Amino acid sequence: MTFALSLLLFSALRGFNEAQTMYFPNVRDHPLFALYHIGRLAEMVFLIIATCLFPDHIADIRKMIFLAGIALLSWEAFELSYWFGRCGQAAAGHENVLGMWSIDSVKWWTVIHAGRIISGTTLCCVRGLN
Repeated sequence: MTFALSLLLFSALRGFNEAQTMYFPNVRDHPLFALYHIGRLAEMVFLIIATCLFPDHIADIRKMIFLAGIALLSWEAFELSYWFGRCGQAAAGHENVLGMWSIDSVKWWTVIHAGRIISGTTLCCVRGLN
């Protein structure tokens, strides 16, 4: 559980810090810039914690499925915190899908994000099955 929480926090902090970097006209104008360096440090700490705990998650297939779920949830944590951190500069209806195509629809944006959350949570629940 510590591994999962560390990875989710790393991803959320990374998304928010990346959003501050992309803030227009520059990062220093972001309303929460005072937290920028603290956020970067915390991001590294949580990545180190998750990395140190990773070997415990490659022992069997159930743990690998759990890891896949956490990876999806971490991706979603990054995306949502990035969107939030842009302070309205990134549209809620726009999604760049793996750099291959983009979607400009609130409906499909919601489906994509809900799909990541549902898929990741489902994979995490497999861990409890025998």
